[in-house]
Amino acid sequence: MFKKILLIVLFLGVTIGVALLLYRFFFAGAPTAQPPTTGGTPPSAGGLPTAGTGRPTGGAVQPGAPTGLPAAPTLPLIAAGGVTASPQVTEDFVKNPFTAPNGTLGYYDQNDSRFYRVLADGTKQALSQQKFPQAADVEWAPAGDKAVITFPDDSKILYDFSQQKQVTIPSHWQDTTFTSDGGAVIAKSMTLDPDNRWLVSMAADGSTTKLLAPLGENADKVTVSVSPDNAIVAFSDTADPVGFDTKDLLPIGQNDENFKAMRVEGFGFTPLWSPDDEHVLYSTASQQDGYLPTLWFEGANGDAIGADRVKLNVHTWADKCTFSGADTVYCAVPDTLPDGAGLQRDIAKDTPDSIVRLDLKSGTVLTVGRPENNTAIGKLTVSADGSTLFFTDAQDHLLQMRIR
Repeated sequence: MFKKILLIVLFLGVTIGVALLLYRFFFAGAPTAQPPTTGGTPPSAGGLPTAGTGRPTGGAVQPGAPTGLPAAPTLPLIAAGGVTASPQVTEDFVKNPFTAPNGTLGYYDQNDSRFYRVLADGTKQALSQQKFPQAADVEWAPAGDKAVITFPDDSKILYDFSQQKQVTIPSHWQDTTFTSDGGAVIAKSMTLDPDNRWLVSMAADGSTTKLLAPLGENADKVTVSVSPDNAIVAFSDTADPVGFDTKDLLPIGQNDENFKAMRVEGFGFTPLWSPDDEHVLYSTASQQDGYLPTLWFEGANGDAIGADRVKLNVHTWADKCTFSGADTVYCAVPDTLPDGAGLQRDIAKDTPDSIVRLDLKSGTVLTVGRPENNTAIGKLTVSADGSTLFFTDAQDHLLQMRIR
C-alpha cells in the first residue's frame, strides 16, 4: 500500500513540474530589455535596436565637413590628353562606320541588317529599307552613296543608295576599293587560273569592266590603294630588291603609265593617301624597329613620288589612322606592342589604344586622349568639321570622342 502511495506522489510531482516548465516557456512574459548604456534608444516592439548616437572612433565630425563616400570622378567631355568620355553613338553593333565629306556618318547595323546615317540632331535615318543579312564586310564610296557589301560566302554586291539599285560583283574579286569619284570599283580578280588573274576596274553601274594589269602569281605582292586623283590605283612589290627589308614599290595606273618607284623600309606596306593627293602615309615593319608597325610619310604624286620621306616614329598601322585636312592625322596607337607585332598583327588586336594627333608640317606628335574602358579601337574616322572622332571598339560598338 505504501509503495502505491509513493508512486502516486512521484507521478503528481513530475506532472506538476512539467506543467510549470511548459507555462514558463510558453506563457510567461519575456524578460524586459535593458536600455543600452551607450546612448542608443530602446528597441521598438518587434524590431531591431536602432543605432546609437555615439561618435565615430576617428574623432569628432567638424561642422561643414563632407560625409559619406567620395563621388566618382567625372571624365572630361573634350579630350585633353587623358582618359576622355567616349559615349556610344548607338546601342547597335555596327560595321565599318564612315564619315562622308558632307559630314554624314554612315554605318551598317548588324542587328537589323540595314544601313543608316546619323543626322545632325543625333537621330538615325535608314539609307534603304532593304535588308542585307549577315554582311561580313562593307567598303564605302567616298561620298557615302554607294557600298560594296561582302557576305560570309564571299558573294558581293555593289549597292547604290541614291538609286536603290544593286549590281552583282564576282565572288572571286578581292580587295574591292572605289575610285575617288565613286564611279568605278578597283579589285583583284582572283580566278583559279593564275594566267587569268588581273587587276580590274568596273563601272559602278556594272556596264563595263577593264583589265588594268596582270597579276599572275604575284597577286599577294599588289596592294590596292586609289589616289584621290585616280591616277594610281595600286602598288606592286615586284621590283628588284634593294636590301634585306628595303624595297622599291611600283605604282600602277589605269592606263599603263610608267610611274617612278617609291622606296620603303620594311614589310607589310599599308598605305593611306592624303586628301590633297600629294603624299601617302603608310606603315611598315622593319628590322631596325624590332618589326613594330611604324608610320612613314612620303611624296606620291608625279615627279615627287618618293620625295621627302619622313619616319614619324609612331608605332601603329596606317589603317588605324584618319586624315583631318592635308596636314593633320589622328591615329589609334596601341599602348604596348611586343617585338614582331608588325608581322603578326593579331597578337595586338585586343590591346587598348590611345589617340594621337600628328602634325605633318612640323612633325610633332601629341596625345589627344584615351577612350574610357581601355578600348581597343577598330575603324577610326573624323567628322567633317574636325570636332569629333568616331570609332568602333572590339565588340563593334560605335563610340565617339570630342576633340574640340
